[in-house]
Amino acid sequence: MLVVDVTDDRADNVEVSQTGSTVADYNPTYPADDPVISIVFVENEHELGLWEKDADLKAGRNPDTPFGELIADAVPDDRRRYSYPQSRLREAEYHAEDGDG
Repeated sequence: MLVVDVTDDRADNVEVSQTGSTVADYNPTYPADDPVISIVFVENEHELGLWEKDADLKAGRNPDTPFGELIADAVPDDRRRYSYPQSRLREAEYHAEDGDG
């Protein structure tokens, strides 16, 4: 999972596309007033590497933009995003393979 957006919107105010339900409805054991976090699922390290490369190019054009926003911009628009209440997610360490076997 890769975070692509952190919002100030509450889980009980964010509707899940075409369902009529909110993020809070889908996550009843989490606070309804949690901020909503949007993520994409990363298929493999190669895919993430492509996004990082694109983000690095964008960073060269606008050094004041935070890296997280650059990654969000680098993720293709047709990529499905999923919304979760913030307290449902936990930060994980990412360890890229160094390719040395």
